[in-house]
Amino acid sequence: MNCYKCIFLIVFSLLSALNTFGQKLVVEGVVMDEENEFLQQANIIINNSDGKVVKYSFTDKNGYFKIDFDNKKGLTLTISYIGFKKLSVDLESYDFSGETVKKKYVLTSDVNLLNEIIIKPENVEQDTVNINIIKLNLVDNNKLGEILKKSPNFRLDNDGSITYKGKSIDKILIDGKETFNYQNSIALDKIENRMIEKLQVINNYRDNFSVDKESPEETVLNIDAKSEFKNVLATSVEGGYGAVNKYEFKGSFRHI
Repeated sequence: MNCYKCIFLIVFSLLSALNTFGQKLVVEGVVMDEENEFLQQANIIINNSDGKVVKYSFTDKNGYFKIDFDNKKGLTLTISYIGFKKLSVDLESYDFSGETVKKKYVLTSDVNLLNEIIIKPENVEQDTVNINIIKLNLVDNNKLGEILKKSPNFRLDNDGSITYKGKSIDKILIDGKETFNYQNSIALDKIENRMIEKLQVINNYRDNFSVDKESPEETVLNIDAKSEFKNVLATSVEGGYGAVNKYEFKGSFRHI
């Protein structure tokens, strides 16, 4: 009898562990600055151990967000906002015994922006290809991903990878400024046709704001925003091109 009882307890424990590991977990939070002011449209990103985005969200006008995700190992929660240092948390450090964790997050100002150094770009002529999106029979709310799928020479994979004529595109620029570095999936899902004035591929792009003049040339996607959306797509650039911008996650959307 004791043997059957032990077997039952072992099986029950294993099933409980499997059920817990596969369940959805939730983080609810409020993002504020050091003055206890709510930060609206802060970026909320969950990355796996390989650095890939598995879930993302944004805070509302009260700095509030709620994000759910599969219970997996190696996940990191990162919160970023223009003008503030990003905050990263190992989600395994949270107690999810109640499935939902509620937290308050305070971001600190990036003091390096106070003494911002502007490095003027060199006058380098780049091999730019304008993509004619007018002929694609698009509607206003077509996502960038849908636009590229209809455009010749582009290939999109399920993980957000973009290739153009066999060349990998890992950076998406907004109005010539680096905005999404290895964050293609967010741009593909959030940017809509109604926001785009011009879509371009730059084949021999080099970060002209970078102090490292030996940085290799690469192929990137550039989006010129329509005038009414230039303040909607609030972009910034972190490390790698002087102190013009200081954000590792480089896109912050407002009112999309």
